[in-house]
Amino acid sequence: MSEFNAEAVENAARVMNDKRLESVRSLVDARQRLTDAQTADQAAYAAARKAGWTPEQLAELGISEPTKPARARSRRSRRGTGEAPAVTADN
Repeated sequence: MSEFNAEAVENAARVMNDKRLESVRSLVDARQRLTDAQTADQAAYAAARKAGWTPEQLAELGISEPTKPARARSRRSRRGTGEAPAVTADN
């Protein structure tokens, strides 16, 4: 029967987990940069509109309106009350 070296197993697991964490950190960083860029785009578009540009004129120049971020949906079901049926002696 082979013996397990708990410390070696823990270290190997930590290395594997560190790689996974790094990928999540990169993803979070990229998402934040995307959010910042979208905010800057919306502000620049609004500034162009305030300067007198119409949406049609901007579109002719190849500049479309910034997309609005998708609204977060409620996770609550819209059907019923969401309560479980009562358990009775007849069930």
